[in-house]
Amino acid sequence: MPDGFLFAVPFALLPGSGGGLLEDRFTIRMLTSPDALIAIHARETLDQRGAMLLAGGIDYGEPGPMPLPATRTEIDAIAKLARTRGAPVEMLTGRGVSEGTLRAAIGKARIAHLATHGFYRDGTASGLDTLWQSGIVLSDAGDSRFPLRDENDGYLYAFELMDWDLSGLDLLVLSACETGRGDESFVSGLRGLQTALGIAGARRALLTLWPVADEGTANFTVRFYEHLAEGLTYSDALRRTRRDARDGKVAGAADASVWAAFVLFEG
Repeated sequence: MPDGFLFAVPFALLPGSGGGLLEDRFTIRMLTSPDALIAIHARETLDQRGAMLLAGGIDYGEPGPMPLPATRTEIDAIAKLARTRGAPVEMLTGRGVSEGTLRAAIGKARIAHLATHGFYRDGTASGLDTLWQSGIVLSDAGDSRFPLRDENDGYLYAFELMDWDLSGLDLLVLSACETGRGDESFVSGLRGLQTALGIAGARRALLTLWPVADEGTANFTVRFYEHLAEGLTYSDALRRTRRDARDGKVAGAADASVWAAFVLFEG
C-alpha cells in the first residue's frame, strides 16, 4: 500500500501480522471542518523568522495548582531554538501570565506555545456548557475554579478564549493536560477547547487527549520544534516526533501515555 493521506486516529493499529501504526505508513491530518480541506497546504511549514510567544514556569499562587518546573525548561529550550534561526521571541513567566497580558501578546505572534495546567470536566454531569468546563490555568489562579468571565481569576476558559482573535497564528500549542478533550456534540462533533480555538480563528492547535507527564511532555514538544526547524510540515513534524519517542529518542516520552496524547487539530 503506497504512502498517502488518511484521515483517521493516528495511533490506531494496522491489521495483519505485521501490525504497526497507521502513521507509520500514512500522513494523517485531523481536520475539524470540511472547509479545512480547501486550505490544508497553506502555511503548513514553520515561518523560520515568525514571532513566537512562549509562556511557562507560571506562578499559580498559594494555595493553588502544583508548580510545573519542567515548563520553564521547556520554553527556555524552545526560545533558544527560535533565536538561533533569528525569530523574535516573547516570553511570559512567573506571575506575568494573566489573561490580559496573554491576549495582548498573542496577536503579535505566528506561533504561541503555552505550557501550563489544563483541565476538562464533563459538562453533562455538571449541567454547565463544556466551554465553561475546559481551559488552562494562568498566573495567580489560587484554588478557585468557579466559571466566571474574569480576566483576573487565573483561569482561561474555552468560553472566554473563543472571543479572542487568533487568526494570525499558524500554530497554537497547549502543552497541558486534557486540552483536546470535549463533549460529544451533534453539531460540531466535539465541543471543548478545540471548538473555541476554531471560532477564534487558530489555523492549527496541538492539544492533548489526557493527562501527561511534566518532563516527558517538555522533551516531546522541544523535539517537535527541532523537526519543524528542519523544514517538515506541522503534521509530519508531529509524526516524526512520535516515532522518535516510540524509539526511545525522547527522554521520558517513550510511553504511549505521553506521545499518543498529542493530536494536531487543523481547522
